[in-house]
Amino acid sequence: MAQANEILTKFQENENSWQFVDIILENSSNNNAKFIALSILDNTVTNRWKILPEDQKSGIKEYITNLVISLGKSEVANTTGGPLLTKLNQTLVSIVKHEWTTTWKDFISEICEASKTDQGLCENTMNILKLLSEEIFDFSKNEISSKKANELKETMTDQFASIYELCVFVLNTYIENSANVKKALVKS
Repeated sequence: MAQANEILTKFQENENSWQFVDIILENSSNNNAKFIALSILDNTVTNRWKILPEDQKSGIKEYITNLVISLGKSEVANTTGGPLLTKLNQTLVSIVKHEWTTTWKDFISEICEASKTDQGLCENTMNILKLLSEEIFDFSKNEISSKKANELKETMTDQFASIYELCVFVLNTYIENSANVKKALVKS
């Protein structure tokens, strides 16, 4: 056990270990290994995003987005894979905080529109929006500059119409056919 912990610690400290996250996520059946891999990637996004080449940023963004969509649609992921999906969501939010006001200005409209296609995805979108708003309005004080926090707050305020439309969509869907919408989604 001590040797395994030593190897794991060395792997986590290696600045290139994030490049193996996709292999771990796709090939490991151990959720702890997947969680550790996502933690490594989230740490890279949080601390090294600005120095990564654009093609690597784009690849990470696309990979995480596709994985969030895939797991978000899965009913099993929303019930049993919660911690893993939550970590993916956190990693996506970390990316959004860097890219939203520059290269991913349509993030809110994209995520809100896509979530209308699947109930699990819609539920996960509500979780992502909650995480994003918490990051911007509650927890951003220690992680990002006040200028960046204000820019993100302004962007969220400007794009709130898409979020509102999604909430109206959820409520209308619930009113029209309550069997199609989980009560937990309405609580979000």
